[in-house]
Amino acid sequence: MSVKRLVLLLFALLALLGVAACGDDDDGGGESVLTEEKGSPAQGGEGPVKVAFSTPAADHGWLKAISDNAKQAGEDLGEEVDLTVNDSAASSAEQADQIETLIQGKPDVLVILPFEGEALTPVAQKATDAGIPVVNVDREFSTPGAFRTWIGGDNYGIGYQAGNYFADELKCKGNVVEIQGIAGISVTELRTEGFNDAIEQRCKGGIKVVARQDLVLTVEPM
Repeated sequence: MSVKRLVLLLFALLALLGVAACGDDDDGGGESVLTEEKGSPAQGGEGPVKVAFSTPAADHGWLKAISDNAKQAGEDLGEEVDLTVNDSAASSAEQADQIETLIQGKPDVLVILPFEGEALTPVAQKATDAGIPVVNVDREFSTPGAFRTWIGGDNYGIGYQAGNYFADELKCKGNVVEIQGIAGISVTELRTEGFNDAIEQRCKGGIKVVARQDLVLTVEPM
């Protein structure tokens, strides 16, 4: 199978993954962007392209849409793609174990939406070191060398827009409590940074963030 054909099939799948990221009920929404394409995917032999996809268990609609879209993309591509989806992990440790199993299957491409980017970086690096192209979706790994391509939203911009909204609604006067996303992941940190920058630039201290609380998620089997 040619490198060109593998690239086309991979990005057909990733384009459909990105469609779900445009929804409002999301953890990494906003318009999807594709960055950091470093080199060409490995050239496979004859037969379907083996794509492995790992994502956390759906704790809200956006993650479920991502998983459903990936499965639908695999069906749409038919015999061209052999797709394996693991979407049941309720923790970073559980997802890392699942990814270890996917690596043993020697996929042509490994797509990972990590429960936590930093915690899943070592296993992503292991796949990369084994010559498997890794596509990082949404929550970023802590080491750029652990992935070949990143797909995600403008999370700083999302937070900045939220800050502008509150500045307008409150006319730059008042107290705000910020309910954040999952603690310690890039999505949450970037959105908080954008939110803080917007209200500071617009309101010069007129709006005060008096408390912040990150989300505590409980994942139940669906």
